Amino acid sequence: MSAFWNNWATAHRNWNAIFMAVSLGGILIWALILNDAEFLRTDRVMATVTEVNVTGLGNLVKFELPNGKQTSFMMDQGTPKVGEQRPILIDIYDNGKNYSRYDKMDWNLNY
Repeated sequence: MSAFWNNWATAHRNWNAIFMAVSLGGILIWALILNDAEFLRTDRVMATVTEVNVTGLGNLVKFELPNGKQTSFMMDQGTPKVGEQRPILIDIYDNGKNYSRYDKMDWNLNY
């Protein structure tokens, strides 16, 4: 009788693995279909620090971009002071979406 349960457990594990592989493949295809935006360029702009909030996990730093929009980053070290200007990289896509980020190495070396 123990051989039956061993075979059943092995078959159950194998079916779970097959189901997981097919599910992950479907999710990957779905993600590729949804990602129809094409990357255009990255702009480097100087942003002004407007607010610094100290939290237990890090420092939330809010920036004002030259076009008047606000963005914020959670930083663990090298927090700038209010009023300072720092370079922000903005990735621009053809569907109109913009994503801002910062280069941590550039900030640590130059500021």
